[in-house]
Amino acid sequence: MKTKVFFIVLFLILTMYQDFPLINVFGEIARSPVFLMGLPMLVYILSFKKILISKYLQYLIFYLIYILCISCLYLPGVMLYNQSFTYLDENLIIKAVKSITYMFLILVYYQFVYTFLSKEKDVFLKLFYAIFIVQILTTLFLIFEIYYLNDPVPFIPEIHATDLKYWRVRLITMEESWTGSVLVMVMFLPVFLANYLNVSRKLKIATASISVFIFIFYTIFSESKGYLFLVLISVLPLFIAYIYKDKQLRKFLYIVGGLFIIGGIAVSIILFDVISSNYTSGTFGTRFGSYLIGLNIFVHNPLGVGYGSYTYFFPQAASQVMELSFLQDLKFNELSGYINSAKNQSTKTFFFDHIIYGGFGFLVFCYFFFVKRFYFFSKYVFKSSFLIKVPFIFVILAGLVYITYDIKYEVWFLFAFLDVIENKLINEPK
Repeated sequence: MKTKVFFIVLFLILTMYQDFPLINVFGEIARSPVFLMGLPMLVYILSFKKILISKYLQYLIFYLIYILCISCLYLPGVMLYNQSFTYLDENLIIKAVKSITYMFLILVYYQFVYTFLSKEKDVFLKLFYAIFIVQILTTLFLIFEIYYLNDPVPFIPEIHATDLKYWRVRLITMEESWTGSVLVMVMFLPVFLANYLNVSRKLKIATASISVFIFIFYTIFSESKGYLFLVLISVLPLFIAYIYKDKQLRKFLYIVGGLFIIGGIAVSIILFDVISSNYTSGTFGTRFGSYLIGLNIFVHNPLGVGYGSYTYFFPQAASQVMELSFLQDLKFNELSGYINSAKNQSTKTFFFDHIIYGGFGFLVFCYFFFVKRFYFFSKYVFKSSFLIKVPFIFVILAGLVYITYDIKYEVWFLFAFLDVIENKLINEPK
């Protein structure tokens, strides 16, 4: 058991690792070391005579097929109109192939996690010990990183793609905006598993205490607008609603609720300070402008534009957005760069990127993959269900507000984990 727990720990760390130096050799897909595990994961999946494909993975496969069909329609049209395979020095076909590779790797990763959690004996107990160890390691890393935050010398630069000093908390990711979903998983899953498996009281207290410490400690030092915003509108309200519904905890509502209100005010102040200092910055302009770019392309191409041809439509939409009169006070330094270069073109969110790729097809996928799953966990009340609803809602909103899922494999781990939980709940004896 110890050996398998060790390998699960290693797998989880590699899942969370999102600034792998090999990006300098193999490109953006190598920002996560998961790309090195693609073939071994595929071999593991194919080692079983019967491959278990969940309904949610089927939705993901159907969606990928839909995007491929849209790409096959749009790519030839764009290349004929442009009279070239390239646009802004970017080969549109190669661009499409790269995007498909991301999605294929996500499919393999999702299926591997789902298969492993479904097939392995006593897997949840092993997963609990593994993620508890990861929780402890993350806490120690967080403490040391914050301690050395103002030190001019970079903190462990060897593990990052560049050796430049980074002045915010990012753990083992590229930037701070990517840490929220990682920490939410580390905070909530160990506590959920501890209660779901009914482990010893000491372990329950330990996981809960560490989670509370991570939440308070990181929130105080966080400068991620997206994370603070989601804490304010989702995490804190969900906690208050959970306490109100629980008869045993309701009597403590005034005490705990008061603490949450104080915490909410503190988070609001931090968030206000961060937004005030960044409102006219390029970051805010890039975020808000990117949302409008996504909506602009969707309105003109409701079925989506697929992969590859995205590069052609994005600069045109960026030009139109920057010309809007009510946005003239914002700085569009990064967006203006997208007009003349295809490098790093993205709305920086999963939702707005894919509303460009898949249009209405993506909205249908969202309903079956996200909304229906949310309905299930909202209606199916079971022990500690609240502890997986919070990270699920946080991740969904994060994908709408400020992160993409391309190499955020902890997000896909959570989705696959929830898939297995749902399957167990449906099939377990009443």
